[in-house]
Amino acid sequence: MSPLHFVIMLIVAIIILTLLTLKFKMHPVMVLFLTATFCGLASGKTLVDTFAAITKYFGSTLGSIGVMIIFGAVIASGINDTGAATSMVNFFIKKFKGKCLELAPSLTGFIMSIPVFGDIAIILNAPISAILAKRKKLGMQQVAPFVNLGLTVSILLGADIGTVIIIGLICSVISFVVCYLGLRPVYAKGEYVAPLPQYTEGIEAVEDTNDVNALLIKEDNTPSSGASFLPLLLPTVMIAIGSIGKLFSAEGSAAYNFFNTFGNTVLALFMGIIAVGCLIFGRKDKVVKKANADGTGCKLTEKSSWFEIVMNNWVGRALQIAIGALLITAMGGAMGGILRENEAIA
Repeated sequence: MSPLHFVIMLIVAIIILTLLTLKFKMHPVMVLFLTATFCGLASGKTLVDTFAAITKYFGSTLGSIGVMIIFGAVIASGINDTGAATSMVNFFIKKFKGKCLELAPSLTGFIMSIPVFGDIAIILNAPISAILAKRKKLGMQQVAPFVNLGLTVSILLGADIGTVIIIGLICSVISFVVCYLGLRPVYAKGEYVAPLPQYTEGIEAVEDTNDVNALLIKEDNTPSSGASFLPLLLPTVMIAIGSIGKLFSAEGSAAYNFFNTFGNTVLALFMGIIAVGCLIFGRKDKVVKKANADGTGCKLTEKSSWFEIVMNNWVGRALQIAIGALLITAMGGAMGGILRENEAIA
């Protein structure tokens, strides 16, 4: 296939994606599957070879990011149940004085996007984004695009903090500022998209959105803002230290092996789970009540152990939160794999 034919195929693929999503209201997983099938056939593969490639890349993508997305969703469940999300939201409301609150989760996601896989950061930011949107009477169409902005830039640049931190940060900052200033008015006029109800239970919109004190969410026994941010910052710092440490260590050396282990994404996110689990202490009744209100995990009681709350209820609910992201990402990986196999790229 010539480069021109490849470009034409991509244009047709984009049209198919758009029509199936907007016109026929199909689920993204099926949209990506059908588009990947078209790309495979258009590249000269047989139907059987196309399906084999989809299966292969779907599995490899799922295997590479599945555990990380699930762990990220567990942290998100814990942040919501312990009241950490409320503390973080109030922190941002105070810092931004109630203005431009869509920047709060956006900047959090921007920082996390440098060392952390994009889908994880989106899941971790979901409770903060939803609560801020509900409180400020913002639609998710005004918040979500800017949360994704920093993540998308980082992913497209392949911005590993240890290798391209300077170039990546410069390009990311410029892209973020330009897109935010240019697109903010556009999204403000878009069709209203309501925040997810599982993150906004008991959260009410504020009539006077210019009153900072009114915007603050009143909730008893919430952790401090520093403790609340720890489950998000700890994995980020561990991955960053590991990545930078490997850059300045000889491969195969003891130092390299240490940084390679310390900065492992799965380990870092698991430590994030432990960190958010520590927020249960002193507020167990609150956590049990919030977890049961979700209605999707195992039923908890006052006698439920720490392990039952974190490793059962939170994990069970996390799987339900993450399943969509897992399947969509994996099918997107399948489509990307087929495109990479095209001779026009090779």
